Amino acid sequence: MKTCFSASSTTAARQAALRITFTLLALASCLAGSASAKNIITAASIQRDDVNAAVSKAHDGDIVLIPPGIADWTNYILVRPAITLQFAGIGKSIILDDIVATNNGNPSYTQSAITLWPTNLNVLTRITGLEVRAGTNGRPANSYEKGTFQILGATYNARIDHCLFTNVSNDAIEPYNSACPLVDHCSYYQNKVNANQHFIYIQHHTWGGGTYNYGDGSYEQPATLGTSNAVYVENCDFTGPGGGVYSSCIDSWAGGRWVFRYNTLTNCSIEAHGTESGGVTRSTRSFEIYGNYGTFPSHYLLFTEIRGGSGVVWSNTTFGYNNFVNLNTYRSSIYYQWWGAATGTNNLDLNPPENSVGPAMVLTHAGTNGSMKLVVTNYFDKDFLRGYSIIDMNTPAPFMGPTNQPRYACINFGQIVSNSFANGVTTCLLLPGSGGSTQTLFQNGDQIAFYLPCIIAVDMPGVGQSGVLSRIAKGTSAGQPLNYPTNVVEPIYGWGNTLNGADGLIYAVNPVIKENVHYFNDTVMPGYAPFRYPHPLALTGSWGSLLPPTNLRVVQ
Repeated sequence: MKTCFSASSTTAARQAALRITFTLLALASCLAGSASAKNIITAASIQRDDVNAAVSKAHDGDIVLIPPGIADWTNYILVRPAITLQFAGIGKSIILDDIVATNNGNPSYTQSAITLWPTNLNVLTRITGLEVRAGTNGRPANSYEKGTFQILGATYNARIDHCLFTNVSNDAIEPYNSACPLVDHCSYYQNKVNANQHFIYIQHHTWGGGTYNYGDGSYEQPATLGTSNAVYVENCDFTGPGGGVYSSCIDSWAGGRWVFRYNTLTNCSIEAHGTESGGVTRSTRSFEIYGNYGTFPSHYLLFTEIRGGSGVVWSNTTFGYNNFVNLNTYRSSIYYQWWGAATGTNNLDLNPPENSVGPAMVLTHAGTNGSMKLVVTNYFDKDFLRGYSIIDMNTPAPFMGPTNQPRYACINFGQIVSNSFANGVTTCLLLPGSGGSTQTLFQNGDQIAFYLPCIIAVDMPGVGQSGVLSRIAKGTSAGQPLNYPTNVVEPIYGWGNTLNGADGLIYAVNPVIKENVHYFNDTVMPGYAPFRYPHPLALTGSWGSLLPPTNLRVVQ
C-alpha cells in the first residue's frame, strides 16, 4: 500500500500522516481483534483424542497449539468455537486420513471430514501449518466431495493457510452454507489416476439466509464481483497426475461464489458445475479467475470449463492445454432427472414462443441405422440449422418424475452444431454427448421433430441473477423445479490471457451461448475492479499477530 498526499505546510503534512497512522491502527485493531487469543491451549499430542480434548477447552478467540508428530485419524473433530488450530508446520505435523466416508443423505453435513467447523461470523477461525496425507485403511478411493476440512456458516472470517494435502481420497476443503473463507499458501498434490478429487469444492446452499437451499438464494442476489463476498483461493499451488488425466483444483455449484487468483497449476484444471448433474442443486453463481499460471505438459482438453454463472477471466498464462476456456451447458446434449434437457420446449428455460404450438418441421432420417449423423433429403444452406433442437419421435421415452410429470426431454434428442448439403442430402452433425453420455443414434425412417433453439438455458454461462424458482414440495420429488426463473444476462468477460503464447480465448461449445451477448473476448468488464490483494486476512502472521504495513511513505 502506498499513500501519497501534499500539503502547504509541514504541520499539515504531519497531521495528515497522523490521520493515516490512526486509520492503519484502527484497521490493525479490527484485524488483530478478530484473531487475538483469550488463551493459548497446548494439545498433549497430534493424536485425534488429544487435539479434541484441547479444542473442548477452547473458547472464541483462543489458539490451540498442536505439537509436531504423525497420527492416524479415524474420526473427525467438531470445532464449535471460533479458534485457531496452530499445527507445527508442513512436514512436522502430519495427519493420515483414515476416516471412513459416510453420507447421511445430506452431503453438506457428513461425518467424514477431519474437521467440521460451524463458524462464528465475527471471530477468526483458522487452520494453519498442517500436512494431510491419505491413510491406509479407512477411506475408499471414491469418497470425494465430502471435504477434509468442512467450513460451515456465514463467516468471512475464516482462513486456511500453509497446509499441504497429499494424495487424499477426499476433496481437501469444502465451504458450505454461505461461508467465504480465505485459502492461501496451500499446496495440493495428487497422483492417483481417476481419483476425481478436487482441492476445493464450494457449495453456497443457503446464501441469503432464511429457508433457501440448493443455491436459490445466491441466484436471487447480484454477483458483487470484486468484493469480499466470495471464497478466495490465492497463492496456492496444485499438481495433478498428468498424462491427460482430469484433475480439478477448484469446482463449485449450489450458487457458489469464488475468486481464484495468483495460483500455480501443474496438470490441473478449473471447473464450475452447472444446473444439471447435481440433482435439484443450481449452478455456480459467480467466479473471478486471474493472475494464474497453468501448465499441462502432457496436454489436456482445457484450462477451464464453465458450465454456469457469470464472471471474469483475465491475465492468466497457460501452456500445454488444448483450449483455454470452454463454456458449456450440458443440457444441450443430455437430459437430467430434474431439469430435463434444453430442447426449446422445456418450461425450465426461456424458449421461442413458436415452439409452444409445435415443432418448426418434421423430417425423416434418410441415413443408415444407428447413425450419429442426421441425414435428410431436404436442402438447407450451410449451418442454417445450427442450434436447432431435434427429437426422434420414434423413441420419445420422456423421463417421468415422481409426480408423473413429463420433463419435456427425450432420450433420443440432440442439438445441431452444423449442417452441410452434398449428394442430394443434408447431413447434420449433433453436439456430442457430454460427461460420458450416449451419443444420439437414429434409425432409417425415424420421424425427427425440429424445434427452434431455446433463447436461454436456465443458469447457463453468461446469465445470472434470477427470480424465484418455484418447486414442488420436498419429498419423493426432492423439491422438483417447475418454472424458468428469468435469468438476467450477465456476460462473461475475458482479457489479457495467453495459451501457448497466443491469445487465450473463451469458446462456447453450445450454439445457445452466443459471443458478444453471453461472453466477450479481449474485453475488460466495464466497471470491474478486483478486491484488494493480498486478502486482508492474509496480513495475519503465523501466530495470529498483525504484520506491520509496508511501502508507506508521505509525500510533502
